[in-house]
Amino acid sequence: MAVKRDSERTRHRIASAALTEFSKKGFDGARIDAIARRARVSVRMIYHYFGDKRGLYQHVLLERMGHRGQEMHELSIAAGRIPQEHYAAISGDPHFVRLMQWEALTSGADKLADEENRRKRYAELAAHLDALQREGLLTEDLPAEMMLLLIIAVTTFPLSFPQVSRLVTGETPSTPAFEAGFAAALAVFGRLLEPLRGTGQPNAGPDHNVSADRGRQRADSTSYREPQSPGFLLNQATLALNKSLDRALLASGLTSAQWTIVWHLHQDDAKTASEIAKYLGTDVAATWRLVDRLVDKGLVDKKVDPTDSRVRLLELTPKARDRYPEWRATVSETVERLLAGVPPEAQTVLSDTMRTITHNARG
Repeated sequence: MAVKRDSERTRHRIASAALTEFSKKGFDGARIDAIARRARVSVRMIYHYFGDKRGLYQHVLLERMGHRGQEMHELSIAAGRIPQEHYAAISGDPHFVRLMQWEALTSGADKLADEENRRKRYAELAAHLDALQREGLLTEDLPAEMMLLLIIAVTTFPLSFPQVSRLVTGETPSTPAFEAGFAAALAVFGRLLEPLRGTGQPNAGPDHNVSADRGRQRADSTSYREPQSPGFLLNQATLALNKSLDRALLASGLTSAQWTIVWHLHQDDAKTASEIAKYLGTDVAATWRLVDRLVDKGLVDKKVDPTDSRVRLLELTPKARDRYPEWRATVSETVERLLAGVPPEAQTVLSDTMRTITHNARG
């Protein structure tokens, strides 16, 4: 078992080093000896695990694309928040954006890595949006595929072209001022993707006053966009926390949402997807998507409840329990960093406030 764990750690270290090198220099510019030095392994070890430079590049590319596709599946059921949450996820993973840029520059008309599965993944995401449209949660004025493309385009642009973001706004995407302003803009964009409130359908007819509806929506959301309002600040804090946790847990292959499931299973206060869904504030179907990702990673097992064969009990695998202290330390360090400068008494008040908000939200 120890040999297997050492092998997994070595592969992970090589892949992490390669991710950094390939995102900085592309496939042609990255050198195997530089990756070996960064990973603290021999060049021979890289060839042993990945075959050659192309094999290592394909592994890194597919791993990052799978991570991003997975996170899009985990976006909030609150349709209007999808752009914000997608931006929060990808802005915490600059390597992914750069890999996509290098791929665009070098692939030309060639077949892309894992192209068929990637097409399938995007088709599944478009189908998810289409389902939200049929449920009346998203406007039907846009085909689902175009809506998906718009979400990706809008949220990726500032990270792909930071110089344009700076020229237009005076701020680079990494600054708090830009993040706050862009989050507010994405909130507006998200509301534009929702059906018009009070009409019961996306288009209420040629005589319907669309501008008036949009004006009412803007008026109704003034408190949300007000920079000093509790609602706005709570939203910003949540986005910042999730983004920080996603970035911190990136090397471990976890997302903040997956970590929440792992934590509850470790605490033994939830055993089923429905119980976990109550903690996450999502539906059971969305929770199962998260759980299945953890099962695929070998971190969670599903077992039949001996008292009810229809129920699946969830538990952490030995692999997950072995790595739990590492993840817990990463999360604790991240939270401590975010709370730096907040007096202990203020943290106590904050904890009480968050508990009250959570209680109110759950009804």
